This record gives sequence, structure tokens and C-alpha cells, in this order.
Amino acid sequence: MTHIVRPAVAGLFWVFVVAAACWAAFAAMWERWRAPWGSSWGAWVFCATLIIWTRMVLNTKATNDRHDAPARDWLIAATGFVVLYAALFPHVPKLVSCELAVMAVGCVMVGVLPAETRRVSWGLFPLLAQAPLVSTALDFYVGYPLRLCATKLAAVMLLGNVAAVGTGLSTGGNVVFVDAPCSGIRMLSASLVLAGALSLLLRFRLIPTFALLASSVLLALFGNAHRAASLVLVNIPPDAPAHALIGIVVFAECSVLLLLIAKFLHRRQTRRISPEGVASKAGPLVKLTFLLACAATAGLTMLPGGIPAATASTTTVAWPKTWQGQTLSPIPLPSEWDSFLSGFPGAWAQFRVGDTGKVVLMRYCTIATRMLHPAENCYLALGGDCTPMPSLRDEQGHVWSRFEYTAPDGAKRTVSQCYFALSEIDTSRQLPARVDDVSDWLRSATSWSDASAWYWASSMPGSDVRATLAITVAEPTHTGG
Repeated sequence: MTHIVRPAVAGLFWVFVVAAACWAAFAAMWERWRAPWGSSWGAWVFCATLIIWTRMVLNTKATNDRHDAPARDWLIAATGFVVLYAALFPHVPKLVSCELAVMAVGCVMVGVLPAETRRVSWGLFPLLAQAPLVSTALDFYVGYPLRLCATKLAAVMLLGNVAAVGTGLSTGGNVVFVDAPCSGIRMLSASLVLAGALSLLLRFRLIPTFALLASSVLLALFGNAHRAASLVLVNIPPDAPAHALIGIVVFAECSVLLLLIAKFLHRRQTRRISPEGVASKAGPLVKLTFLLACAATAGLTMLPGGIPAATASTTTVAWPKTWQGQTLSPIPLPSEWDSFLSGFPGAWAQFRVGDTGKVVLMRYCTIATRMLHPAENCYLALGGDCTPMPSLRDEQGHVWSRFEYTAPDGAKRTVSQCYFALSEIDTSRQLPARVDDVSDWLRSATSWSDASAWYWASSMPGSDVRATLAITVAEPTHTGG
């Protein structure tokens, strides 16, 4: 029993060392897992991966390759990820820092396994990569490209009977939009998890694992396009039960195809064991370098200013006086939104619209920033649920994404949001002061219905977006009867 327990305890020690070095990343992941706007999906996958790895450690037989430290090459790789994490974490999004941290942990986890097990443990990495992923953050960065790809593929699948217009499908004079909730983020994430699990189950090596992961990504893109094409073809509204059912059926279809691909790759995988021998043990210098890198990384993130603190905005804006002919009366923002707006690089204000019951939140910034997040994050922080609704095109041609917010007390509100680009002459911070009614002022402005589409348009080289005004309108949901 000692020959099994000792390597397991030693492996946990090295995992703990690298996790402690990247404590800031794991603290950020913990906050995301428990936040109302976050998701526990990454936490469940991370815990399941740790259980799988523990069983791999305990189930391997005693060999000469068992040592109390990760193999040399894997420890060097882990050191590289730790150094990269320390160098980049003040300058890159938290999502990137967290991915570097879990990759460092993954290198240590694989490195403590015997050589024959290490060669078939590549599936651990796509599973670990799910830990930092929160659907809202992932949708912000890749949601728009995924929807654009799904729209183009769906138009091809429908044999030219519809035309792709941005992220919408035009048919019969109507445009059906592939909204943010239909970006395929969950399908892509689930496909990668399934591919990683199959890689471990079938003991795939590097090349078959890579082929399976690539297949899972392509199938997820195909599945999302297939779902969009099916919904347009049979004209199913978003609130119909069949809408979710089609998504489930398409994912099951893609899962079966992925299983068939895995079976094919398993047959092709060579049965011969290459004469690799015993992997080199990590020498004292490699161990010392790794420990020093971990200690320095942990120390740097503890120093004052090591983690960039949110700074309050000093931008001042002369806000408009009316909205669609109704007087705008400033009202305070909920305290639950302080964490979202404390580091926002711009200005914000919330107004009551006359006596209509509507509430308008305006956010103004001059840079492409992750802090200009979707309104769903703010409302989920209040508690309750957000249910996607179909996008709506207004009289000026601007498309507004919408969702229904159900408060903890049962009250319902319909929330619409749109992101408007301001022209170059409007960047003097006196922008709303030159007109009273902001709705008239934005009539001819370029707009985007969601944060991801706006972010890509404003952050690309050569973008002419100099400033942005994000408008969120919440009004009581009117029910028939």
C-alpha cells in the first residue's frame, strides 16, 4: 500500500504548490463559480477531473518510473506556465490568467503519473480547461464569431433559400436573428468535455486526442448551424417548447457522431508500445527552479498593486433630459451593481422615464473593454432569473437584444439592450448635451444588439468606434388577460 499512497501524497503536494503559486487565479475562479451571474459548470468538471486523476494515480501499478516529483519535462513545462502566468496576469483578462494557471496544474498532475499512463493522459487538459470558463465571459469574447459562423453555415444548409445578414437569416422579408443565447457556447463546452472524457476512456495518445478535440469543435459548429437552420425552416418561436427540444436533439446527434469518430480513431491507434524507456527524473536544479518560480509568483500577486485594483471613473457626462419625449429623472443604482461598475472606464447613470414605469441605464466609454458587460450580469446579481426573448428591431432599424427578468419577489420586467457607436465629433464628453432627446440623437448611429458584437467591432484594428453609449431599458412585463 505504501508504494501507492506515497506517490499519491507526493503528487498532491506538487499540485498544491503550483495552485498556491497561482492563488489569485483560483480565487477568481472561486468567485466566478459562486457568483449569481456565474456558473458551477466549471467547478463540477474541475472536481470530476481531480477525481479521475486520483483514480489514475491509485490504480497504476508500482514501476521504476514512480517518483515523488513530476517528470523533468513536465515540471519544466509547469514552470514555464507559472512564469508566463506571473508575467501576464496584470495585463490580460482573468480568463487567460486562469487558463494558464490550470495548465500549470495539469502539467504537474500528468507529470507525477508513470510514463505509460502519461502517454494516454492528454484528455485531462481539455477537462481542466473548462474550470475557468463562465458562459457569460466566454460569450463576450467568442459569442459573436460563433454566431456569425453558425449563420453563414445555416444559410448554406438551407440551399440559398435564405440569406445571411450579419448574425441574422433573412427569409420572406423577415430576419430571424441568431441571438446571444444561441451562440453555441454550451454545446461547444459540452463537446470538448465529451472529447476529453473519451480520450481518457479509450487511452488516446497525443495525436488521436488532438484529432478528437478538433472533431468536437467542428461538430459543435455544425450542430449550432444545424439548429439555427432547423428553427428557421420550421419557423419555431424562441419561447416554444420545441425550441429547446431541437437543441437537445441536435446535441445528441453530434454526440453520436463524436462517438463514432472516437471509435474510428481507437481502431487506428497503434497497439505497439514505443520503446521510450523510463522518463528522466527531475533533478535538484529543476525542482529548485520550479519552487522558486512558484514562490516568486505567489509573492508578486501579494504585493500592493500586484493585482490591478479597480479604479473609480472620473469621466463626467452631461446626460440627456428626455427619452422618447418623456422626462428622465436620475435614480440611484442598486448596491449589488457596485462590483460591476467600480472599475468601469467611463460614466454611467440610471433614470426613471416619466411615469411609464420604465427604467433606463446608460453607460458611456471610449475604449473596448470587458467591463461593458451584458445587462444580464447586473440583473442576475440582484437574484432571480433571466429568460432570453427574441430580439426586436425598432423603427430606426436598431436591433435590441431582450430578456425577461424575474425578481425574487416574482415581479417580471422586460429588459432590452443596445450598444451605440458615437461619431468622431461626439467624443468631447459633451455628447448628449447637444440634444434633449437621446432617442432622436441616436437615430442614425451604428448599433449592435449584444456586447460581443460591439466588442469585436470596436477592438479590431482600424475600427472607427471612438466612443460607445450602451443603453438598457427595463419595463414591467405586460401580460394578457
